[in-house]
Amino acid sequence: MDSAKKAELKRAYREIRHRAGVLQLTNRKNGKRLIRSSPDVDALMTRLRFELNMGGNIFYDGLQKDWNADGEDSFAFEILELVDKIEEKSEAEVSRELSTLETLYCEQFQPYGEKGYNRKPIT
Repeated sequence: MDSAKKAELKRAYREIRHRAGVLQLTNRKNGKRLIRSSPDVDALMTRLRFELNMGGNIFYDGLQKDWNADGEDSFAFEILELVDKIEEKSEAEVSRELSTLETLYCEQFQPYGEKGYNRKPIT
């Protein structure tokens, strides 16, 4: 591939509007869930699925174990909310908004211990 084509592909990728939002991964067999936010929620979903299928997710207690035991088909990915990334917002503003939304969803669903895979925040 010539350098002009590479440069064009890089420019096109930078112009893609990534969706920021809050993602929920739910185990349909036991009801446990994981709630996470990201400035690129689609990439987060892809990364989680890849890590779990490769057996390399070490960040969430029990999630890898349940994924291995129950299989990918027992889990559902769902975008709970998208955040508008209008050009007037800075990356820091989007990040704060995502963090707030993730906290609110975690308060609502309490995805800790027997109910989920998130680690309970230290208060």
